[in-house]
Amino acid sequence: TAKVPKHVYRQSYQAPPLPQYDFVPQVTTPRLTKLDLQRDYNIDIFKTQLLDADFTALNATLCYDNQFCCHFEAARKPISSSRVYAAYRYRLAAYSGSQATVQRLETAALKVCAVFACTSVELYSCGRIFPAGVTVGNTHYFSALNVRASFPQAARRLIMPTSVDGSMLPLPVHTYKWQQVERHNLTDVTIGLLTPKLDLLTFGIWSNYFLDKVSQHNLDPILLPAQQSSGAAT
Repeated sequence: TAKVPKHVYRQSYQAPPLPQYDFVPQVTTPRLTKLDLQRDYNIDIFKTQLLDADFTALNATLCYDNQFCCHFEAARKPISSSRVYAAYRYRLAAYSGSQATVQRLETAALKVCAVFACTSVELYSCGRIFPAGVTVGNTHYFSALNVRASFPQAARRLIMPTSVDGSMLPLPVHTYKWQQVERHNLTDVTIGLLTPKLDLLTFGIWSNYFLDKVSQHNLDPILLPAQQSSGAAT
């Protein structure tokens, strides 16, 4: 009987190197607009701070309450001062609490630190993108961006990066650093860009402190009109 040396192959396997591209600032970049996106309405209960349209340096702390604070450091370099194109505005955000929801159905205990894009100065425009018919311009690019916070330790929690750009994809893992340092009852988390970045829509730290309660996900099934009229069950 033939045997496949799986373990030997696994030990000798090396992942192919990721392609490295020279960063080139661009006023316009490809955008994916053909997705039916659902806005995260938790944004409306976050504590946020609108940044100046032309900011080039940032060192700020935003606290949701007296126990949870987010620290932000950023640098941007200008690309174009043209007002011909639409441009995103940015907000800092901090949140800690159990009033957030999953798809507006089930409550969740979250702690969030993030920078996110908005289509205007109003909070309701955050979590949305410009439609396909709008030409969006990159007035600046991020040459540096770091977000850090301290998260209480818990038996059931998840802490992870949150990021997305104009292509509607998360940032590749080799383009940012992620660091967790454990200390007494706290976990210090830092996420930071390692390469310059255009068209950033979201960048930060997201955590879920799982609640001990009955799940509300098992809702009644959605029936098609034909099934409803016939009384068929799924």
